[in-house]
Amino acid sequence: MRAHRNLHSLTRPDRYDPWTWYDGARVSGNRKTAQSLTLRGCTFKHPSGKKAEVTWAGGKRSVYAWTTADRITVGVPTELPADAVRVRLNPTRAVVVYLLSDGSAWAVTP
Repeated sequence: MRAHRNLHSLTRPDRYDPWTWYDGARVSGNRKTAQSLTLRGCTFKHPSGKKAEVTWAGGKRSVYAWTTADRITVGVPTELPADAVRVRLNPTRAVVVYLLSDGSAWAVTP
Protein backbone atom coordinates (compact mmCIF):
# COMPACT_ATOMS: atom_id res chain seq x y z
CA MET A 1 0.00 0.00 0.00
CA ARG A 2 1.21 3.48 -0.80
CA ALA A 3 0.16 7.02 0.18
CA HIS A 4 1.20 10.54 -0.81
CA ARG A 5 0.10 14.15 -0.45
CA ASN A 6 -2.26 15.28 -3.17
CA LEU A 7 -0.68 18.57 -4.25
CA HIS A 8 -3.86 19.60 -6.11
CA SER A 9 -5.53 19.97 -2.71
CA LEU A 10 -3.27 22.93 -1.93
CA THR A 11 -4.96 25.08 -4.58
CA ARG A 12 -8.39 23.39 -4.65
CA PRO A 13 -9.19 22.07 -1.14
CA ASP A 14 -12.90 22.22 -1.96
CA ARG A 15 -12.40 19.70 -4.75
CA TYR A 16 -9.51 17.44 -3.67
CA ASP A 17 -8.81 15.48 -0.49
CA PRO A 18 -5.31 16.09 0.92
CA TRP A 19 -4.20 12.45 0.72
CA THR A 20 -4.15 9.87 -2.07
CA TRP A 21 -3.56 6.21 -1.34
CA TYR A 22 -3.51 2.96 -3.24
CA ASP A 23 -4.99 -0.27 -1.96
CA GLY A 24 -2.82 -2.69 -3.89
CA ALA A 25 -1.09 -1.99 -7.20
CA ARG A 26 -0.65 1.65 -8.19
CA VAL A 27 -3.38 1.73 -10.84
CA SER A 28 -6.37 4.05 -11.09
CA GLY A 29 -8.82 1.35 -9.98
CA ASN A 30 -7.02 1.09 -6.64
CA ARG A 31 -6.64 4.86 -6.08
CA LYS A 32 -8.55 6.32 -3.17
CA THR A 33 -8.50 9.70 -1.43
CA ALA A 34 -9.13 10.75 2.15
CA GLN A 35 -9.01 13.70 4.51
CA SER A 36 -6.82 11.77 6.96
CA LEU A 37 -5.11 8.38 7.14
CA THR A 38 -3.39 6.12 9.64
CA LEU A 39 -0.54 4.04 8.21
CA ARG A 40 1.10 1.13 10.03
CA GLY A 41 4.46 -0.47 9.26
CA CYS A 42 5.76 2.44 7.17
CA THR A 43 8.77 3.10 5.01
CA PHE A 44 9.38 6.48 3.40
CA LYS A 45 10.48 6.46 -0.23
CA HIS A 46 12.28 9.10 -2.27
CA PRO A 47 13.25 9.04 -5.92
CA SER A 48 16.80 8.79 -7.10
CA GLY A 49 18.54 9.51 -10.37
CA LYS A 50 17.46 12.13 -12.89
CA LYS A 51 13.93 12.57 -11.50
CA ALA A 52 15.32 13.47 -8.10
CA GLU A 53 17.99 15.76 -9.53
CA VAL A 54 15.38 17.74 -11.47
CA THR A 55 13.22 18.05 -8.35
CA TRP A 56 16.11 19.27 -6.19
CA ALA A 57 17.20 21.73 -8.88
CA GLY A 58 13.86 23.55 -8.65
CA GLY A 59 11.92 21.47 -11.16
CA LYS A 60 8.15 21.25 -11.45
CA ARG A 61 7.67 19.64 -8.02
CA SER A 62 9.07 20.90 -4.75
CA VAL A 63 8.22 17.68 -2.91
CA TYR A 64 8.61 14.20 -4.27
CA ALA A 65 8.18 11.43 -1.73
CA TRP A 66 5.69 8.79 -0.70
CA THR A 67 5.09 6.32 2.07
CA THR A 68 4.53 2.60 1.78
CA ALA A 69 2.70 0.81 4.56
CA ASP A 70 1.64 -2.67 5.59
CA ARG A 71 -1.83 -1.34 6.45
CA ILE A 72 -3.70 1.90 5.73
CA THR A 73 -6.97 2.94 7.36
CA VAL A 74 -9.02 6.06 6.80
CA GLY A 75 -9.11 8.45 9.76
CA VAL A 76 -6.87 9.24 12.71
CA PRO A 77 -7.39 9.08 16.49
CA THR A 78 -8.90 12.13 18.20
CA GLU A 79 -5.61 12.61 20.06
CA LEU A 80 -2.22 11.59 18.69
CA PRO A 81 0.12 9.62 20.95
CA ALA A 82 2.45 11.73 23.09
CA ASP A 83 5.52 10.25 21.34
CA ALA A 84 4.33 11.22 17.82
CA VAL A 85 6.73 13.65 16.13
CA ARG A 86 6.13 15.88 13.13
CA VAL A 87 7.58 14.44 9.94
CA ARG A 88 9.68 17.14 8.32
CA LEU A 89 12.58 15.44 6.62
CA ASN A 90 12.92 11.90 5.52
CA PRO A 91 12.62 9.44 8.33
CA THR A 92 13.18 6.03 6.82
CA ARG A 93 10.87 3.86 8.93
CA ALA A 94 7.99 4.38 11.33
CA VAL A 95 5.75 2.09 13.34
CA VAL A 96 2.76 4.31 12.59
CA VAL A 97 2.21 7.53 10.63
CA TYR A 98 -0.78 9.83 10.96
CA LEU A 99 -1.59 11.92 7.88
CA LEU A 100 -3.83 14.78 9.01
CA SER A 101 -6.36 16.81 7.06
CA ASP A 102 -4.18 19.93 7.37
CA GLY A 103 -1.51 18.17 5.28
CA SER A 104 0.85 17.47 8.17
CA ALA A 105 2.32 14.06 8.93
CA TRP A 106 3.13 12.72 12.41
CA ALA A 107 5.13 9.56 13.07
CA VAL A 108 5.88 7.18 15.89
CA THR A 109 9.32 5.81 15.12
CA PRO A 110 10.95 2.66 16.46
